[in-house]
Amino acid sequence: MRFRRRGAIQAGIPSSSMGDIAFLLIVFFIVTTTFSVDKTKVNLPESIERKATYPEAAIIVIDSDGRVFLSEGDRNPELRGIEDVTVFALNLVARRPLTQFTIKASKDVEYRYVDRVMEQLRDVNARNISLLTEQRVHS
Repeated sequence: MRFRRRGAIQAGIPSSSMGDIAFLLIVFFIVTTTFSVDKTKVNLPESIERKATYPEAAIIVIDSDGRVFLSEGDRNPELRGIEDVTVFALNLVARRPLTQFTIKASKDVEYRYVDRVMEQLRDVNARNISLLTEQRVHS
């Protein structure tokens, strides 16, 4: 018995599911991308070791002029006075006792501003406080 040839099979890339794959990749990258809310430019001090902070951390920014910006982590920092840190921290600690407070202070700021913020955080029993630094590269 002889079989008939139907013709040559042509090679090709199936493109029917490419749109689905592209859509899934776009959704994946949108969902996994994190954005830093705090865009305040501060000249950070250097350190050898640096640990990551939580994205939900409350951010206290102190610029070189001693101005204080406060943010709950999911919003842009708002310019406030240094005396507002106590009320800000007290509200956060009352809602979430283990809130991480990240102090982002310029290396040019007078230490008295950083010390005052640290004292206010201690007064409201903030337990999780970190100082943001720039990591120094070993040579």
